[in-house]
Amino acid sequence: MLLFPNVETLELYKTSFKSLERTIMTRNDISSVTTSTSSIVENRSSSPFSPLSKLKLLNIVSVADVETLPEMIGNLSSLQSLDICICPNLATRPEEIGNLSSLLFLRINACYKLVSLPEGVSNLKSLQSLHTQGCSNLASLPEGIGNLTNLQSLTIWNFRNLVSFPKGMTNLVSLHSLDIQFCTNLVSLPERVADLSSLSSLQICKCPNLVSLPEGISCISSLQSLVVKGCADLASIPRGIGNLSSLKFVNGQDRTELGSHFSMDTLADYLLDEQRR
Repeated sequence: MLLFPNVETLELYKTSFKSLERTIMTRNDISSVTTSTSSIVENRSSSPFSPLSKLKLLNIVSVADVETLPEMIGNLSSLQSLDICICPNLATRPEEIGNLSSLLFLRINACYKLVSLPEGVSNLKSLQSLHTQGCSNLASLPEGIGNLTNLQSLTIWNFRNLVSFPKGMTNLVSLHSLDIQFCTNLVSLPERVADLSSLSSLQICKCPNLVSLPEGISCISSLQSLVVKGCADLASIPRGIGNLSSLKFVNGQDRTELGSHFSMDTLADYLLDEQRR
């Protein structure tokens, strides 16, 4: 018999997996669980997650002592949203996360010891939003990230060791929004960025070692908003960027507000000047 078949939302805040287990074992007629203020974590081969057959949302916030997530998390076949925030000792992720066939939203914030995302992330064919922020030891994205053909939003903040992106990233044909900020060692973007045929918003901020933008940016005919700020070493921007008829906003300003700056010949120069301000 499945335990707690009606639970759809589970939120852990300043808690442990042990306290979670105690909580759910005492109640079986609930649709939402929140546990808080506990201090002991035990790593177990079994997991309190496995009976939660209808769980759709799982938030794990400020679970300071957890170092790994249970492998059984991959059995949450109904899970649509997974949010892992401020777990400073989380160092490994199970490859079984790739079994979350219904997952639409994945956010990983402030997990400082996490050194890599599991390759299993590349199997999340339903994923629409991937948000990573403040995981300063992460140095790369999974090589197979291009398999996420339904991904619409990708946010990458504070990847201090990230130098470049996987080539397969340009296979993200459904990507609408790409937000890259505070990647202090990033030196390049994919050359075939023009293959991101659905991209409407591109934001690149505080990447001081980025020296150029690929020529392909000037061929993204769907691009409506472009923000490039705080990239002090940026020395080259494709001049053809001014030809993008779909472009409506540049660095937060409406196209009509830019006036003479918004042309094939001058827009690239305008953006380069912006990096020195």
